[in-house]
Amino acid sequence: MKQFLCGLSVTPDKAPHIVKEYKGQSSVETSFKILNNPMFVGPIYLKKSGRVEALAYVLLIALLIFGILERRVREAMKHESETQKEQ
Repeated sequence: MKQFLCGLSVTPDKAPHIVKEYKGQSSVETSFKILNNPMFVGPIYLKKSGRVEALAYVLLIALLIFGILERRVREAMKHESETQKEQ
């Protein structure tokens, strides 16, 4: 398998890790895409900048919790499918 890393000076043993991180970037961008949707953010009217900042923190924490739950569900499903294969 050929791997190309442009513009990076990386030792060959770290290259697979960097490629894996790069490919995982899309899931993070997809999560933030939800927050950038005009239908989601458009109807929110906040006058004070402190409230806007607080809302941003709440939304980021909600995304973090959603990601953790999603990971736990996927791991549970993987474990369940492995136990079914063993039977």
